[in-house]
Amino acid sequence: MKLVVLVVSIVGVVGILIARYPVVLNLCAVNTDCGVTWNIFENVLYFFPLVLGFSLVTFSLPLRAFNVWFNFLLAWGSLTLLITTFVHLGYFESNRPDLLSMGSAFNMPIILFMYTIFVLGSIISIVRGYNSNRS
Repeated sequence: MKLVVLVVSIVGVVGILIARYPVVLNLCAVNTDCGVTWNIFENVLYFFPLVLGFSLVTFSLPLRAFNVWFNFLLAWGSLTLLITTFVHLGYFESNRPDLLSMGSAFNMPIILFMYTIFVLGSIISIVRGYNSNRS
């Protein structure tokens, strides 16, 4: 499972590079609007370098530390990807005066909050898994 997470995170990082340079890779013409679509993919995939970093950290650790982190990744990582996708697709932006139309002023703080909780939770879960393996 460690290798699968590592490969998926590497594919996600490569996906960022592909979405970052669609014109250079001839995936998009220079004067078209398809760059906006690739920009959405790029912004959603920014989560994968964090996953790659933590999967590299847990790769050499005991399996128990990886399993605790992987369970956290499945729970919080899925939620982070879902909310990041909604934010970048514009679901929180509208002209309606209701609760969900927060506007673009809250987009970056929401994403930063999700990523911060992911980083702190990953560190805590890795340390917890590693320490439970030692005792």
